Amino acid sequence: MNYNRSCGFCLNEKCDDEHRGVFLLNHGAEYWCNSCRVMGRVIKERGSFKGEGKFREVRIEFDYDSQVNKFRQVAIVLADDTAEGKSFLFRSPLIRTDKRALKVAEGMLANLRRRPGIQQGDIPTQDEMILCWDASKEDIQRTLRSIESYWCEEDQP
Repeated sequence: MNYNRSCGFCLNEKCDDEHRGVFLLNHGAEYWCNSCRVMGRVIKERGSFKGEGKFREVRIEFDYDSQVNKFRQVAIVLADDTAEGKSFLFRSPLIRTDKRALKVAEGMLANLRRRPGIQQGDIPTQDEMILCWDASKEDIQRTLRSIESYWCEEDQP
């Protein structure tokens, strides 16, 4: 299952919880502050990529500042073995430190290289590969080939 993680921010200047992030899981597009009951802003985790070939880079925008509505920092992890390839950009209001951002970027790069069939807008997870039995026969076969190529690659010396 793909989880939609996001953060809700109160924008009311008179509220004690102004600009304090609240974790939201599978939440809609609206956020109402629990303290002052004023509608705030929802910032979702999202990912996108560009380029062709294998993934060679993951960039994570993190340390979201709700006062200016932008991310303040970027963490970048590059693969050693690829000069050209795809670049994945991940924006997360939930990551606050550079240490955590680099750990997440390293894990994402490993998973993106392991699972090349990711679709635009998907966020790679570390512990699952979803196989939908309701999909077309061709999609199921493509996913199974991807899993097979990964597991057979692991067995090679």
